[in-house]
Amino acid sequence: MKHHNATRNLNRLSLILLLFTLSFVFFAGPVEAVAGATRGSMPSDLVEDRQAWKNWPEAKVGENGLISAEGVHIPRFLFDSPDAIAANADLDEIEASLAEEYHYQLDTEMYSPLESTFSVYQDDRILSVGCRYFAPDKNDMQYLNYTFWLADGKRLTDADLADYLGLGDRLLGLMEENIAESYAQPVGDLPMASELGSRQDQFASFVGLALQDLWDNFSPSQHQLYLDETGRPHMIYRFYGPAGAGSYNAEKELRLYLHPEDKLLSPIYVRMARELGLDPLDDSCTALIVLVGGAYDEASLTTMLARLWPWQEAYNEFQTPVTLLRTGYGEDGESIRLEGQEYYLLVPKYQHATIALQALTITEDAKLIPEQNEQLARRCVTGPVLIAQNISDIWPNAEINLRYRKEWLKFSPSISLKDGSLITAPGIVDAGATFDWGEQNEEDPASATFDHTLYDYLKSLWDFN
Repeated sequence: MKHHNATRNLNRLSLILLLFTLSFVFFAGPVEAVAGATRGSMPSDLVEDRQAWKNWPEAKVGENGLISAEGVHIPRFLFDSPDAIAANADLDEIEASLAEEYHYQLDTEMYSPLESTFSVYQDDRILSVGCRYFAPDKNDMQYLNYTFWLADGKRLTDADLADYLGLGDRLLGLMEENIAESYAQPVGDLPMASELGSRQDQFASFVGLALQDLWDNFSPSQHQLYLDETGRPHMIYRFYGPAGAGSYNAEKELRLYLHPEDKLLSPIYVRMARELGLDPLDDSCTALIVLVGGAYDEASLTTMLARLWPWQEAYNEFQTPVTLLRTGYGEDGESIRLEGQEYYLLVPKYQHATIALQALTITEDAKLIPEQNEQLARRCVTGPVLIAQNISDIWPNAEINLRYRKEWLKFSPSISLKDGSLITAPGIVDAGATFDWGEQNEEDPASATFDHTLYDYLKSLWDFN
């Protein structure tokens, strides 16, 4: 009898110890997939769908369609760590705001789809939940990401998740590369002057704005990363483009490249620098610049582009380079006119450095000041860029703004009136020695090889006839 009592007491003690242990360990073995989460989400007993619509008024048919809240899925965390409690408080506010919007739609019968979803990923170390919902008051998608350590329920920062993924301090460089990738598109023909606005609307014109937004707001302590239901890392960033308000929140899978680096050097820069005998890693050089030439009539335009062509052939895979052109309005106040006769090719050191062109004007007391220019205000590019500026030999009518992360460089290249040499800024190296200028330009410009698409585009911005 004593033996049975001892065995019974031991079993009770073991059960008590087990329950005590489970009360401190958040991962107790998932039971089934979380109902209401996005399809393919993983099982977890640490999160559930609030099913908020069950407490809201019934759906009804309005003038524009069915007004329903059954598509609203908001998670609730089922553990009580301080970070989980704070997360639930955030989600309480989201639920309240969507409830208010739903009641408004019922009252006004103004139908607008309510959208709120979440995904669930869980392994033996972390729980990652990505929440997204449409906020009518902001007319934009909102993203809330929550990743917790299962051991203590503490929320991971982006730096923590980067370490978990083995990225170390490479996160910012990877985000830059992925943002640039999201803007990649096939190179098409350049439009005529009447279509300049549509050219400015091309994605390549906005990638710099997205990168600058990343640099301005990046912090390892944020929560812009999460693992989707398949365990793949995703990033939230600000996408800039021509539609709507000009920018909006966006999501993209964070592709982990085989050799991610913190700061990616431009491959074209590396090749040109090596030809100049420069160390591509030398911090004293920020960018390479080439004075391609002047263009003020058809013959000089042909010559300038013929001088550029060997570079396009050797370095740019025969592709038309991105352009930043100092432009203004013609006498009719509507047509776009080129206001630059000096052409410079700028090759930044870093692949994701951004380049913008600020228009300048001169005051009566000979001071250069910024000038509002809507053609340039929303253009910011990356990579090698062909820049056209300056008409007068006396003063520049534009300023180049070169930026990489927190470092800015502003300068206006010009041609020396003394010897015709290139005048630039410290850190900007003259790379004209890398150009194979050729002899065809001097002998017979009409027979020269050049980029005819770029010729037609530039010619359309200036009436040479």
